[in-house]
Amino acid sequence: MHRPVEPLKQKSMHLFVKTAEEMEEEMTRVIALLLIFTGIRVNTLTHLRWDWFYRDDGDLYLKIPSEEPCMKYGTSEPCGDCLSNENERYSPKTPAGAGRQIKIVSSWENHYTDTSTQQPINLPKLIEHYFKTSPEDVGNEMIDGDGISSGTANHRVKKVAKEAEIGFYRKPGRVENDRLGIVPDVSPHDLRASFCVQLMRNDANPFKAITKTGHKDIESLEPYVKFAEQEVDSEFEERYI
Repeated sequence: MHRPVEPLKQKSMHLFVKTAEEMEEEMTRVIALLLIFTGIRVNTLTHLRWDWFYRDDGDLYLKIPSEEPCMKYGTSEPCGDCLSNENERYSPKTPAGAGRQIKIVSSWENHYTDTSTQQPINLPKLIEHYFKTSPEDVGNEMIDGDGISSGTANHRVKKVAKEAEIGFYRKPGRVENDRLGIVPDVSPHDLRASFCVQLMRNDANPFKAITKTGHKDIESLEPYVKFAEQEVDSEFEERYI
């Protein structure tokens, strides 16, 4: 039985991002930082291609296609996720997710350490180093060359969370894994939720926010608004009450 999604709190997000930047494996850095700073779903991440990125006026963007042939694993056969779609092609979970353009940030507001300045995050440079930037380039066409499974993405997220020592407090608690030993209960979808909460922490307009998150309406953002509001209330009580 799956537990409800749970965004990372401010300290945990700070530790996750800091640790992800320091991970030795470039693929792990790409997976962890893309998930938490774009809010894409894991199925989109596993199908992500180099030509979904583009430059505009000096900034790097990710554009999610409405649909595309499944190119995973270097075969002409669609993966299991795409086979479940009527047209057996990749498409976002909801129509609202199609065509959205997400800026790849070079800085972020770290609400745990300092809210007055933007903290640098070298994500655009990392992406352009890891992926091809032109058909003639020698970089990766997809993550790990020809795409990854959701299990691989989940494994890499947990690897970062374990190194950051976050997530162990969650219920149902610690999970045994042959490769990682005792691993924290942090998932890719928690990182998507963390992206949504971060938009609310930054006072993003909900109508504009859903064009980045792919939610069908602003009511879908209400849990993230409440989460951010509860953080503010908790901080106020700790300081003044």
